Amino acid sequence: MPVMLRKSVIEAGMFDEDLRSAQDYDLWIRIAQKYDVAFLDAPVVNYYISGDAISSSPTRKLESRERLLSKYSADYERLPGAKKRVISDTVYYLCANGNSKEAGNYYKRNKGIPLMEYLLLRVKGRLKYFLLSTKLQNR
Repeated sequence: MPVMLRKSVIEAGMFDEDLRSAQDYDLWIRIAQKYDVAFLDAPVVNYYISGDAISSSPTRKLESRERLLSKYSADYERLPGAKKRVISDTVYYLCANGNSKEAGNYYKRNKGIPLMEYLLLRVKGRLKYFLLSTKLQNR
């Protein structure tokens, strides 16, 4: 959970309301472009995600991830590890939500990770989907 000065949020341009999800991630990128940032490897808050949250929609999340890859393409080309992380997270997220076909299409469009990594993420995501669906059915 980021902690930031109000001034930095305002100067970075606030949330991009054209994004359907990942507005916070986009804002963090713009703040990091303007200011020094630090990482604290310790929990400082608890937060909860509700089922009707913006980020819970696979379609909105996918559209926003692709828009971020386009919007920050120069930065991602300079920082291939960051691009790889976005693509990896998106493939896993799609598979974990039962959207393996969309994950395959996403991978074909972006190809920022090796094929074997894609396949591993797909298996891990499908396993999570299976475990979650089994757990929900057993309630």
